[in-house]
Amino acid sequence: MDDTEFIAKLREKLAETDTVEGSQDRVLIDCRQLEEWFAGTYGREIDPEEIGLTSVDLAEFRTWLLKRCQAGTVQRKFASIRAMLKLLDPVLLTSVRMPKLPPSPKPAPSGWTRKERLAILRAVAKLDVRDRALCTLLIWTGCRVSSAANLKLSNVKLGARSGSVTFDVMKGGRESRTVTIPANAELREALAEWIEKRPPVKHDFLFTADRYPFAPISRWCCHSIWHRSLKKHITSKELAEKLKGPHQARHALGRLLLEQGVPLPDVAAILGHASVATTANIYCRPSEEDLRGHLERAIGEEPEE
Repeated sequence: MDDTEFIAKLREKLAETDTVEGSQDRVLIDCRQLEEWFAGTYGREIDPEEIGLTSVDLAEFRTWLLKRCQAGTVQRKFASIRAMLKLLDPVLLTSVRMPKLPPSPKPAPSGWTRKERLAILRAVAKLDVRDRALCTLLIWTGCRVSSAANLKLSNVKLGARSGSVTFDVMKGGRESRTVTIPANAELREALAEWIEKRPPVKHDFLFTADRYPFAPISRWCCHSIWHRSLKKHITSKELAEKLKGPHQARHALGRLLLEQGVPLPDVAAILGHASVATTANIYCRPSEEDLRGHLERAIGEEPEE
């Protein structure tokens, strides 16, 4: 799809910032949707030199989005619009009134049962050496996809009986701090096997593309490995449907640790949360499965795994 003048100008301005590439792409995608609505309403493209959006326009765009997206997605898209106005028309940003957005429901993150986790690990074992190392890393460290894609070889320390992985934690599109996570035996084995077969390249990124010139993989490649390569080896149709994106591995690990009685501050440290309150707000909410299990136990039935 060719860029309109509006999108081309926005892309140019975004490139001048230090926002990570994935966040830039998301702003562009969301603003293309704004332009789609604008063209359908006014029969013309948005002028990058004079955006011309009004408070009424934004309210109508919100209504248009709510017919197509969930409330949380609408909130994210309006964050992209704010970012666009800040770059292209900061005066308009201060004068226009953003519409009131509906609260985004916060369901408890979904975990995996023991049976599901074992099935996923069996599927991971069937992947090629790079993909197996990546998926094992996601499952046993709970790292974010961007952290996995940006992991440096020099930040992986492996020994016979211990090891660790140090991630750069990204916050607000900028590198802010590092988090070091111990590597269990399964992760050490998978990483060691990949490092041994990793192509000799000049860059320090751990994971490389599978073809010359073996560039660092992107987070979109991580998603592709999870959705295509891993799901291909999931034999249960029900589990394949339940298996969402790779970020679900982070949620599953957080819930597993809490279910095993790991103290909340330790879970926060493993997940790289700056505040224990963040961990509590996300992982201490009961899920639908939790509530159903409590009710089944109350009447003397064992909940299904």
